[in-house]
Amino acid sequence: MQIRTVHILLWAFCCLLPLSVQAQSAGSKEQKLLSLDNQISALENKAFELREKIDIISKKIFKGQFKVFKKAQVALIHVSKLGGAFKVNQVSYWLNKQKVFQATESKSNPLPTQKTIYSQGLTPGKYELRVNAKIRGHGYNVFTYMKKYNLEMNSSLKFDAYKGRQTRIYIEFQDKGGKDLRKRVKLVFRKSFKR
Repeated sequence: MQIRTVHILLWAFCCLLPLSVQAQSAGSKEQKLLSLDNQISALENKAFELREKIDIISKKIFKGQFKVFKKAQVALIHVSKLGGAFKVNQVSYWLNKQKVFQATESKSNPLPTQKTIYSQGLTPGKYELRVNAKIRGHGYNVFTYMKKYNLEMNSSLKFDAYKGRQTRIYIEFQDKGGKDLRKRVKLVFRKSFKR
């Protein structure tokens, strides 16, 4: 009789065990779903807060309160300080072996004394600026002999362009004076940086 009772108890235990396991697993599934729902709600709240912060920052950027340079800004400015004795007849500017500006002076198209010839955002790094120019003498009446003087100038400058900065390079043609006309004209590079 005791064996039979043990069998019945074992049978009842085996039959009721899956029901209790199912009840526990149903409870744990509900707990997992509730936990996931709470996590999703928390993430939605964080996303909403981040979106508000992004909107505030973008409004400040568009109002000009922040200056954002994704690239390095480079500006090249042609300047002629030659006075009346010489004129820049022809000039070409090359940045890393690519022509960025070329001009030839004529009566209908005189070269300006100062002009921004290039202004763009570039990848930060090392650059080389090369300048090729033809300078001619300029004079009237007694000084017409000046027109015989033609000079060719070739010069280069290596510089670094930094992220978040504007690099301005002034390329100045100068008349330094003196008696030897061939040595009077010089080319000077001046750099300035702006954040």
